[in-house]
Amino acid sequence: MKKLFLFVIFCLPSIIFGEMRWYLVTNTLSPGGALRNCIISFNGYLWNITATSPRGNVLRSADGRTWVRVCDSIPWAYRAGELRRDYRLCVFHNKIWSLGGAFYYQSGGPIYLNDVWYTVDGINWICATESAAWRSRGNACVVVRNDTMWLMGGWRNNPSILYNDVWYTTDGITWICATDSAEWLPGWNYDILVSSRGQFWLFCDGLYYPTFELWVSSDGIHWYRIATSTPWTPRENYAVTNRGDTIWVAGGSRLDSTWIYLNDVWYTTDGITWICATDSAEWEGRDQHALVVHNNLLWLIGGYNGIQGYREVWYSTGLSGIEEKKFFTQSITSVPTIFRSISDFVIHQSNLFDITGRKVNNLYLRRGVYFLKEKEYIQKVILLK
Repeated sequence: MKKLFLFVIFCLPSIIFGEMRWYLVTNTLSPGGALRNCIISFNGYLWNITATSPRGNVLRSADGRTWVRVCDSIPWAYRAGELRRDYRLCVFHNKIWSLGGAFYYQSGGPIYLNDVWYTVDGINWICATESAAWRSRGNACVVVRNDTMWLMGGWRNNPSILYNDVWYTTDGITWICATDSAEWLPGWNYDILVSSRGQFWLFCDGLYYPTFELWVSSDGIHWYRIATSTPWTPRENYAVTNRGDTIWVAGGSRLDSTWIYLNDVWYTTDGITWICATDSAEWEGRDQHALVVHNNLLWLIGGYNGIQGYREVWYSTGLSGIEEKKFFTQSITSVPTIFRSISDFVIHQSNLFDITGRKVNNLYLRRGVYFLKEKEYIQKVILLK
C-alpha cells in the first residue's frame, strides 16, 4: 500500500445530490397569472393575496389544491376605481403584513404609498401606520430576520427615483434608517431579497441593473458584493426563495431576438457555486411566478409566458437520491483557496485508511477525483505521493 498525504485544496459547497421532480397539484387556481409577490406561507396555509377586481381577494389553502376565499374586499387594495400594485407582503409577529405600493391612475400619474397594514386572519386588516418614515415607493425588498422587519430599495416614477436605503422596525410602526445609501446601486423593481444563514442576500437583476450583482450583509449597513455573474444570468422576473441554508432560483425570462421563457431550477449555499437541479422542469417556462416554502416543500404557483397567465400549483420535495448533477463554480478573487492538512492516510484499492487501519467512510472516488464529505459540504481533495 502507498502512504500518502491528504490535503484539501479548494472548498466546494455541496455538489450533488439527486434528481428534482415537480408535481402538479391543480391547474384551476383563480386568480392565477403574475403572482410573484402575492403568495406567502402563514399559519399552516398557503395564502394568495391579490389586488384583483373588484376590490381585492384573499384566498388560502392547506394543500395547494382546494382554495377558499376568506375575503373579497381588502381595504388597502382599492381606491377611486384603481387597484394597488407593487406592494410587498411578509409574515411578521404572527401576522401577514402589506407594505407600500402604488395606484397607477391613467390621468394624473401614479400615487405611491408608504402605509403599512397587517392581519391575523386575512379578513380584518388594520393600518399600523398611514405614513411610515421611509419615502413612499413600490417594489421594495421586504424580509424578516431576528424578530425585525426590514425594507430596502424600491422605486417610484414620474419623476423616476430609485432607492438604495435600508430601514427596519420591531413593531411595524416605528421605522429606523440603517443607512440611506447602501453600497449597491439604487434598486430597481426586479431586485429580490431573501435571508439565509443569518445574512441578507440582495439579487440585483442583470437586465435592468447595469450588470448582475449579488450582495450580502450581516447587519443591513455594510454590504459586500460576492458575485457579478452566475451560470443562470441574465434573466428577469425569476423567482427566488430559501429553504434552510439553500437558496433556490426558478424560471424567469430573457430577451434574445424574442422573449424566452425558462423552466430551469438552480440552487446554492454560498452564492458562488450554483448547481442546476434541473434544466427542464415539468412545468412550462414562465416568469412572474411565486416560489415559496410551505410545509418544507418548494411550491411554484402561477406565472406568465407572454401570452397567458398560468393557473397552476406545483410542488417539489427538492433533491432526492444520490445522482450527480451539473455544477458550476465561479472563480472570483474574494473566495480564498483553502489549504488544510488532514494528517497521514493510506490508500488501498480506492479506499482510504487512517494510521490505525480504520477505513475513512466519508471519502469517495468519482471520475478519478476524490471528494471528502463533511456534513453538508463536499470538499475536493488531492492525494500527494
